[in-house]
Amino acid sequence: YTDLKLLRIVETHFASIIVMMKRIKKVKSALINMVTNDDWNFYRADDDDKAQIIKQLLVDD
Repeated sequence: YTDLKLLRIVETHFASIIVMMKRIKKVKSALINMVTNDDWNFYRADDDDKAQIIKQLLVDD
C-alpha cells in the first residue's frame, strides 16, 4: 500500500509522538486503502471488534 516504513524515535516521548503522527498522516491514504480492501477481512476474522475500530478511526477523520 505504501513504501514508507514506520519510524521509531526514543530520545523524548513527546518528540517521538509528533514524528509518528506526521508519518501516519503521510500514509493515511494507504492505510484507508488497506482497511477498505477485501483482504482486510482476513485480519478481521481474528478480532472483528478491533478491526472495525481501526477502520472507523481512519475513515471518519
